[in-house]
Amino acid sequence: QEQIELGRRQLLEAERAKGSAELGLERARGDLATLRQRIVDDLDLDDPEELLMSEATLPIERDEAEREISRLKERLRRVGFIGEEAVEEFERETERYGFLREQLDDVEGASESLRELIGDLRRTMQQRFDETFEQVAEAFSDAFTTLFGGGTARLVLVSDENGHGQGVDIVAQPPGKRLQTLALLSGGERALTAAALLFAILTVNPTPFVLLDEVDAALDEANVVLFRQKLQELAK
Repeated sequence: QEQIELGRRQLLEAERAKGSAELGLERARGDLATLRQRIVDDLDLDDPEELLMSEATLPIERDEAEREISRLKERLRRVGFIGEEAVEEFERETERYGFLREQLDDVEGASESLRELIGDLRRTMQQRFDETFEQVAEAFSDAFTTLFGGGTARLVLVSDENGHGQGVDIVAQPPGKRLQTLALLSGGERALTAAALLFAILTVNPTPFVLLDEVDAALDEANVVLFRQKLQELAK
């Protein structure tokens, strides 16, 4: 009887231990299921067993690993939801960016070429203007002296108030008078000076024909004769 009673107590203790073990097993199974689901959600793995098959080992302690996981999860949260087409969209945007970059490089290259061309044109225009101005100024002085029967005149370059640009002014000295600007000359003198400038331009750059409309209206008879003689010389 004593042995039977002892066996019953041992059986009861074994059943209690079994129940406790079964409860612990169920708790472990619940924790395992939770851990598996966490692995699926956090690491996006279809089969958590892949982690067991990997030969990789954690180089850091568990607590540090947990902190790193929390930090990375926070970064993912700030990044936000990534759609399934994110990679394709990135590739499309990258391709478009490359295309626009090429277009911009082409435009910048064309812009630089245009700047160089504009610079060349400006230098060429300035060179030709200087050459032409020098020739016209010399011819103008000769024509002025011929038409006025003496005196001197010259063309001078002037700038605006800001010192930019080039204009042309006339400084003349008819026979027996002092040197003065065109605005201070009389009407006949201005007309004859303008005719001298016209003849100078025609001398430097001849044209097939010239149409003149009452250009001698302000000239007296003597000046009309000089004007006609100069026209005859140009006509040859």
